[in-house]
Amino acid sequence: MRYDLDEIQRLPDVLSLADLCRACHLSHLDARYYLKSGLIPYETTGKKTRCYLVKKTALLRAIEDYSENPEKYKIPGIWREKQHLNGIRKSPVIYLPTQDLASDVAIEYYRNKLADASELICVADLVRVTGYRSPTITRWCKQKKLIAHAKTNRLWIAKADAIRFLTSFTYNDINVKSPQHIADIRAIYDLIYSTKEGEK
Repeated sequence: MRYDLDEIQRLPDVLSLADLCRACHLSHLDARYYLKSGLIPYETTGKKTRCYLVKKTALLRAIEDYSENPEKYKIPGIWREKQHLNGIRKSPVIYLPTQDLASDVAIEYYRNKLADASELICVADLVRVTGYRSPTITRWCKQKKLIAHAKTNRLWIAKADAIRFLTSFTYNDINVKSPQHIADIRAIYDLIYSTKEGEK
């Protein structure tokens, strides 16, 4: 991402997608990645076209974050490849770095998210935590990707097994992620790399 702060200051307080592309020298595809991944906050007009609105203040905050954490804004090659093959997807292809999947930070993050749940959790609990629909979670259980036990006509998952799944390659490898999953990846990434920065 390349930008000219003087040029951005001359733009209106609310930017269109075209304004964002010009200001940061981005293609429409890359600009959509930054919006859909939550790196640059946006609002929608409700229209089918020209639907993105970005506040200039939000863009300036993102640029400040980019200057401090450029790796966070690196666009995965697989994102461009899959968008060209399949058209724009509902959510970006974004992953937590493999080495961070089962890190203490990631495990503790999901442990905190499930802190109020009992040691045996149900599908509804995982819907709340992950943002995926109950049929999707039930399918994971039937495919034995997620260990579950049927009891009283319901599926029950041990909290430890749920955390193990949420920090697994299988879960991280989902292509079309829920908005909650993307937010969790961002939060874990920030926790890990803010800690590493503090240790320098």
